[in-house]
Amino acid sequence: RPDLRRYWSVDDYSIEVPEGSTPLVIGSQEWWKIRESARWIVTNEWLKTQFVKRGFQTVLQTWHGSMYKRIGLDRSKKGGAHLVKARLERSNWDMFISQNADTTPIFARAYDFDEGIIESGYPRNDELVDPDPARVQAIRERLGVPEGTTVVMYAPTWGEEGQDVELLNVVELSDRLGPGFTFLQRGHVRTLDLGEVVTHDNVIDVSTYPQINDLYLAAQDPRIG
Repeated sequence: RPDLRRYWSVDDYSIEVPEGSTPLVIGSQEWWKIRESARWIVTNEWLKTQFVKRGFQTVLQTWHGSMYKRIGLDRSKKGGAHLVKARLERSNWDMFISQNADTTPIFARAYDFDEGIIESGYPRNDELVDPDPARVQAIRERLGVPEGTTVVMYAPTWGEEGQDVELLNVVELSDRLGPGFTFLQRGHVRTLDLGEVVTHDNVIDVSTYPQINDLYLAAQDPRIG
């Protein structure tokens, strides 16, 4: 539907948005105005209690990956208040995209979402299939990856109990492996304040890099395309 007016939430205007879209800085007056008046809202995270869906709005929840931890109502240890918030959040959603048959029942259980799950795969992953080598090279150059090195990305999620995570020491690992390897360390958005920016000849801190797909492509083995 290229005829529809499309807006894209961004942290700041340095972030590129898809062609034909209008960037909106999250929390700005215009962002609030558009979010309250848009007919369709697509999100991959909770809209939280600041959002109240209007009758003319349809919300598509795309989520943001596979569940290697508990989510939603499955996090019963968080207590009754969390379960109330999860159900309130779920009440805003009309449709839910699932990437495969393994995650569909998890979504259904974790958010009591029996109807409206669309098992379509993740469209945003399409660009990871058969990428343009020139684009991969451009991304590596933008990140500062030395020519001819093997790129390894480390991107941990956050822990179930609290926000603490046991981080792999990529600096020590890179020293043990020696030259020929470049590590990309990407901290989780919920754990960034727990760590420090990594500085090392063979480690690049990409925690604030906006596009995760670029990092996946940079870490792809060029021998297998």
